Amino acid sequence: MLSKYEWHDYAGYLQNEQHHWGRFCVDPAYRGLGIGKKLALTSLQDAFLECSEVIIDAREITVNLISQFGGKVTGEARNFYGMPVTPMRLEKKRFESILSAAPSPE
Repeated sequence: MLSKYEWHDYAGYLQNEQHHWGRFCVDPAYRGLGIGKKLALTSLQDAFLECSEVIIDAREITVNLISQFGGKVTGEARNFYGMPVTPMRLEKKRFESILSAAPSPE
């Protein structure tokens, strides 16, 4: 089964010529500090060194985060191991446009 996937340096994999962004988590004791957003930002920047679009099966909190980065929902949520995931797509051009318009952190 793993032979169908090509793993990359970012948190993702290539399947059927599409780059899929994977999952990560932040320990509950450290949530709310912006760590997840920084991990996502760094991982997506690395992903976009290799591709122009990523496909994401997003949990609810990830839908909100990826939407902030310009991602679009592409279908209805479905059950994934007992929890809903929503299919999304994030394009490099839109992601970079939103990042360049955002105020720089101090």
